Amino acid sequence: RGALAGLKQPFTAPLVIDIGGGSTEISWQGREGICFSSSPVGAVRVMEGGLSRTAVRRILAPTLAGGRRASPDLIITTGGTVTTLAAMELGLRVYNPDLVHGSRLTFSRVIAWERHLAPLPLAEKKKIPGLQPERADIIGAGVMILAVILEELAASSFIVSEADLLWGMLLAQAERGELHV
Repeated sequence: RGALAGLKQPFTAPLVIDIGGGSTEISWQGREGICFSSSPVGAVRVMEGGLSRTAVRRILAPTLAGGRRASPDLIITTGGTVTTLAAMELGLRVYNPDLVHGSRLTFSRVIAWERHLAPLPLAEKKKIPGLQPERADIIGAGVMILAVILEELAASSFIVSEADLLWGMLLAQAERGELHV
């Protein structure tokens, strides 16, 4: 719910992907309600563990199986990896969530960024507009996870969302009149 908040793209069967530091979650609407799957592969975990693309693909396989069965008409992504990647793609010297939220990135651009980032030393990564210096060490691992997911889902593009689970919880509380400022 949070990831979908404020998006203008039409959809009937969205698949939401959240790439975090320690795990990656995928959720979708199933017959029984919202379905959810999590894998213990995130940007920090991949970077610190030196996990290969093959290892990431293997760990994500059970989670991605559910995502494929969902037959999504739109993939929506959230988390630091994708918001940072969108900021890099936009060349933002100053982060602007209004420009990032709802932006569309293609699989081909993800692959281009993955190839660009892989050989760069940390000091060079820190100079890339849109890449917060404190994320420079893990961005390559996060982009690799994203590339594997998109490849496995045969997805040509995705929408970036600034909103996430916490945003969705706040929306639900506000609608129930439980949120007091």
